[in-house]
Amino acid sequence: PRNHFLLIALILSCLLIPCRTESYHWSLDAPRALTSTFAEHRSGHLHAGIDLKTWGQVGYEVYAVGNGYVWRIRTSPWGYGKAVYLRLEDGKTVIYGHLSEFAPSIQQVVEREQTRLERYSVDISLDPGQIPVRGGQVVGFSGRTGCAHPHLHFELRDEENCPLNPLAHGFSVADHRAPRLTSLSVKPLDWESTVDGQHNRCLHPLSWNAAAGQYQLSGALHVQGRVGLALAVHDLADGAQNRLHVHALHLFLDDQPVFSATYDRFSYSKTHKVDLDNEFALYRQGRGIYKNLYVMPGNDLPFYRPDAFGSGVIDSGEWQPGYHRVRIRAEDFLGNTAQLEFSLLLDQRPQLEDLQIVQDAQSLRLTVRATDADDSVQRVLVEISEDLGRHWRSIKVRADPGQENIYEARWAWRDDTVILVRAWAEDQFGIRSWPRIGSVGVLSGMEGEPEFEWQVVFFHDFVEVSVVSDRLLTAEPKLIISQTGEEPRPMAVYQEELRRYRGLAYLIPGSDGEAVISITGRDLSGSLGAAGFSFSVATVTRSCGGQVGDLHRGIAAHFQPGSVYQTFMSHAEEVKASSSPGLLMKSRPFFLYPDDCVFEKRATVCIAAQKGERENDRIGVYRLSRGGKWRYVGRIAEGLGGAIGAKVRSFSTFALLEDQIDPAIWRVRPRNGSRTRHHRPAISAKVRDTGSGIGGEENVTLVLDGQILISRYDPPVESISYRPQEPLDPGEHLLEVLVRDRAGNQARAQSRFTIIP
Repeated sequence: PRNHFLLIALILSCLLIPCRTESYHWSLDAPRALTSTFAEHRSGHLHAGIDLKTWGQVGYEVYAVGNGYVWRIRTSPWGYGKAVYLRLEDGKTVIYGHLSEFAPSIQQVVEREQTRLERYSVDISLDPGQIPVRGGQVVGFSGRTGCAHPHLHFELRDEENCPLNPLAHGFSVADHRAPRLTSLSVKPLDWESTVDGQHNRCLHPLSWNAAAGQYQLSGALHVQGRVGLALAVHDLADGAQNRLHVHALHLFLDDQPVFSATYDRFSYSKTHKVDLDNEFALYRQGRGIYKNLYVMPGNDLPFYRPDAFGSGVIDSGEWQPGYHRVRIRAEDFLGNTAQLEFSLLLDQRPQLEDLQIVQDAQSLRLTVRATDADDSVQRVLVEISEDLGRHWRSIKVRADPGQENIYEARWAWRDDTVILVRAWAEDQFGIRSWPRIGSVGVLSGMEGEPEFEWQVVFFHDFVEVSVVSDRLLTAEPKLIISQTGEEPRPMAVYQEELRRYRGLAYLIPGSDGEAVISITGRDLSGSLGAAGFSFSVATVTRSCGGQVGDLHRGIAAHFQPGSVYQTFMSHAEEVKASSSPGLLMKSRPFFLYPDDCVFEKRATVCIAAQKGERENDRIGVYRLSRGGKWRYVGRIAEGLGGAIGAKVRSFSTFALLEDQIDPAIWRVRPRNGSRTRHHRPAISAKVRDTGSGIGGEENVTLVLDGQILISRYDPPVESISYRPQEPLDPGEHLLEVLVRDRAGNQARAQSRFTIIP
């Protein structure tokens, strides 16, 4: 019986305590702390592992986490730098990146291959029995090759070569700290959607409410239509202050789960979709990383539940009008959580459809027609001004008992005055319509016609036009849009201030070419003013691709089918931008809209080149960075019909520039004229190019006494180095440093030094 009882207890303990089949050694001889975690955002890809802190030092021993063999070895100036790949007995693969040195048995293989290929970068695949390893065996030493700061990149992959979250497989660190939530983005997703009346995304800083034990934002947000939320959030673990990625995010609306993301595994074939997991526009603007809490078109990363397109989108049309409770929960891997709670007012804005003013003998009769798509109009407000808008007086309004949605008011009027009338409709939640304005009377003494200034903002499928009149108008100006092959149609126009208006127009896909917008408005003297402008518009679709712009006008962008995640309308516009020192502007600069989305496949941007300049290798395509500097993108000259092009994954401001700057070389070691007793001196130089950039390691060369050295180029710290394997002969030696940039500019430096016997 006693043995029977113990057996039952043992079985119950196995059921109640989670079992882990993996049993791995820790990989680094350093105090445990993380600098980065799994699936963090990197430029153009997801972080595929965790980064272990090495406390600003190099040289910590790096251990095999289990039994297996060395499957692959790589050396490169970029990426993982010096890296070892182990294939474990359980079928998983482990990668150690940014090593300073390999274990001797691995180093010998690397040196043989580097000598054979006569270059630093090698990629070696090994047979299973060539270099076996046991758990706990040293395979290398931590460093900072391929990166700017010392740390160990540690990666775990499954049998399908998909990265796994190491924290889910026994490689966790102490963590008693909850995630931190800093800001919330609320983004309208189409032209019929707004947040607090705006079509642009709204950012809201978050504050900690100690009494409630959660984060909060002040006030409720008014949402009309479809919006997507994105959260700026990071985690902290014990032992270090590095900002880490959270493990899971959950979104609830009225306690109903609408979106969840858990970051445990992904495929390398989808890593480029990192900018669908995050809010790309905010990242491009330097606002930081915001995690999308909804699934964007094209996003089939395996993190989300539910994983269908649109999951997590909050649509006011699918919920009852009114206030709804939103709850967002962030979790780290050890279960520490943080929560944000706030209210959303989901409500269609009332519409003031019409304002009519009829003159009687001694009074004005005002008739307003107001509607509300998802509610009822609670009241209509009417104001009168007799001093051209400097002061306003409210007047009494009553609903017409015989007609639905009709409201009336009266005002005593002298025919020698000019009266301005302004009206709103308001629903039960206090949300007002955009105002309508009218007038009666003629203002004498005004000369000329009203003039207009305008500014256009382009969105993915519509335009927003801000119009300012130089004088008061009798009513909102009329805006008409005409697209190629379509009937002219009126734009929706809203008054924002007395002389400022906003017009909206949906852009019809397929109606490519010139779009024309006309503006007309009448001032208080009765004079009619007119203005207009045009812009090019092009449709880009996933199924067909598309072309934006026209080389005859200076720039074009070509998309192959399957290049974009969703249909958008695009526009090319010449802008003003100055060149940088040493970079000569060789074309007009152009801005391509929209610049807030990424493409699944690269588009080709082509810029017209002047006659005879297409053959000039120093001319390439450059992108204007957020900091105002021009960054080299690339150069394609063949098959572009006199243009120079480059491949891009997003839009920006582009131009052709000629790189007239030679690379810089300094701090050559050993110094010129120096004498040393070290027969294996450290050989190095600092190199930099501020124009097109140096590019590949083949463009940076150390030559000693006429012999090309297998040197290590280190782009993050702008250096090239070599340590002789064998002692140098006594006497004078000539060191040459040769550098070439991507535009073909070259620089050379020499140092003659002497080895003393």
